[in-house]
Amino acid sequence: MGQNIFGLIGASSQALEILDFAPNDSVKFLLSSSEAEIGQTFSRIPIYDLATTDPELTGYGVVPAVGAPGLKRELISQWVGPLSPAVVASTAYVSINSTQGDGTVVAPN
Repeated sequence: MGQNIFGLIGASSQALEILDFAPNDSVKFLLSSSEAEIGQTFSRIPIYDLATTDPELTGYGVVPAVGAPGLKRELISQWVGPLSPAVVASTAYVSINSTQGDGTVVAPN
C-alpha cells in the first residue's frame, strides 16, 4: 500500500496527540466501539465501527490510541485486521539497540 497508511483505535486526546506527530495524511480512519462516535469525524477523519469487517478498512494496519494497557489489549483483540508497523515521532529519542513491534507508538520528547 505504499507509504504507511494506518488507522487509530480510539478517538480521544491520545488520538489527537498521534495525529499531531504522524506523517501527513498517514491516518486514514479511526475506530470506535461507541455508537455515539461511529459515523462522526474526529479532526476531519471518519470514525468507523471497531467491529467492521469491511476489507476497505481491514486491509490497513492500526495502532491503539488509548493509554490504559488493559483497555488497549481489549480493543486490539476486537480488531480483525493487522497492526500497523510502529509509528515513531521524528523527534523521539530511540535507542539504536531497541526494536519497536507492530502497533507500537513512540511519541516525541
